[in-house]
Amino acid sequence: MKKEIRRRRCKHCDDLFKPDPLNLKRQKFCRKSECKETSKRYSQQKWLMKPKNKDYFSVPANVIRVQQWR
Repeated sequence: MKKEIRRRRCKHCDDLFKPDPLNLKRQKFCRKSECKETSKRYSQQKWLMKPKNKDYFSVPANVIRVQQWR
């Protein structure tokens, strides 16, 4: 017997959606393009708020790495 996947509300558009079975506990946004964009912004902001990532783009080693890449 398979457990039925419950629908949940998207954090952006507030519509009901069925989350992907592989990401049941983590998926908070539906599959609409504007919700995907919001999800990306949300996850990037969350990543930047972590103390170890605050200076990630301004540390001299990373600045040199990006300058060489450009």
